[in-house]
Amino acid sequence: MHKTVEMNRLLHTLTLLSAVLLAHFVSCGILQAQTQVDSLTLSTARWDTLEVHQGLVVSKTALRLFDSEQQLYRMDINPRFFYLQPVQPAKRQKVKRMGKQSGSTAAINGGYFITKTHKAIASYFLKIDNTIARYTNGWGEAAIAMDSTKALTFINQLSQIATQDPTWHRPYPNVLSAGPMLICDGRQLILSPQKQDKRHPRTVIGIQSDSTITLLVVDGRQRGAEGMTRVELAWTCRVLGMKEALNLDGGGSSTMWSQRQRNINHPSDRILFVRIPRKVANAILILPKGSQ
Repeated sequence: MHKTVEMNRLLHTLTLLSAVLLAHFVSCGILQAQTQVDSLTLSTARWDTLEVHQGLVVSKTALRLFDSEQQLYRMDINPRFFYLQPVQPAKRQKVKRMGKQSGSTAAINGGYFITKTHKAIASYFLKIDNTIARYTNGWGEAAIAMDSTKALTFINQLSQIATQDPTWHRPYPNVLSAGPMLICDGRQLILSPQKQDKRHPRTVIGIQSDSTITLLVVDGRQRGAEGMTRVELAWTCRVLGMKEALNLDGGGSSTMWSQRQRNINHPSDRILFVRIPRKVANAILILPKGSQ
């Protein structure tokens, strides 16, 4: 009888301890929301092709991930045929206008920017055609850089690099910083939810092991498209095969545009029931290499 009571107390204590540890792991993000079902769903997802050029494919998929409805749009770019170019006009404009004015094949929103002004001012370091554009608030967490051959490079831990060498950007005529870095050398950097990391529309630029550049937009803040947290986004990029991936500006700024399809995704800003693309400070243009 005595042994039975002691055993019951021990089992009760272990049960309470397990519950406390589980709550701690969940609150710290140690237990991930991603499951084997999510992995199978994303890896076998059907992508509907929206647009095809020689060296560029635009596609979309709608699926259920992380126990939520998601809509993803991707643009896969062969760097043999296209190159990327950041742009920042004097005043904030819609991605569509920046794309059309430049004659680009497609465009996507760029990095963070100052919102309390009509002027176009990047939040972090921005360099366009060897000229440092208007920016404030320092270097940023990470960046994409394009050298004189238009080759794309991802730079992680940008602030640390810039502190050690303020001239680090000299080899690159074009640099756009944002962050955080989601994937670096094939390794997922964000493994657990961060404070205030809620689901929002997201924009990512990444690169595959075969050098294909992948632009990804995740719709959010609307029915059928809840958006993703940063840890969910990083996991998604890894499953989609990106070896490098940088988080760009998101929320109402997330916009993917092309000359053929116009606005490809559904931006989250709206007036009544009409979705309205946001005016942003800068964008990344996708230009055919014959236009150089």
